[in-house]
Amino acid sequence: MSKGWAEEHGAVNPESAAGEGESYARRHANGTGPFKLVSREADVKTVFEVNKDWWGFKAGERTNVTRVVFTPISSDATRVAALLSGNVHMAYPIPVQDMRRVDTNAGTSMLVGPEVRTIYLGM
Repeated sequence: MSKGWAEEHGAVNPESAAGEGESYARRHANGTGPFKLVSREADVKTVFEVNKDWWGFKAGERTNVTRVVFTPISSDATRVAALLSGNVHMAYPIPVQDMRRVDTNAGTSMLVGPEVRTIYLGM
């Protein structure tokens, strides 16, 4: 995001982004990626569609994914059930106790790998 856009729309101060109030920056995405924001309902769903003008596509190249709907599911059991039933195509995180069940299910598989993470303990 450009500095000018952030300043113009009150997105410079990180504290303002964490607040409860509405702002232009909360409802209007700024970016140049392969997908563009179509709609967002906080804690309900966020919808993205392919950005056909994205500079990263080579001539004639397209993606097979044209729409992404991100639906937060806070309950581990509900999230895993949604994945196993086919109601969602991807879920994260999968609880350790459910990994084998997801990986051995005919319609799903696990992608597991190292994670870069920093954990800060303030004492």
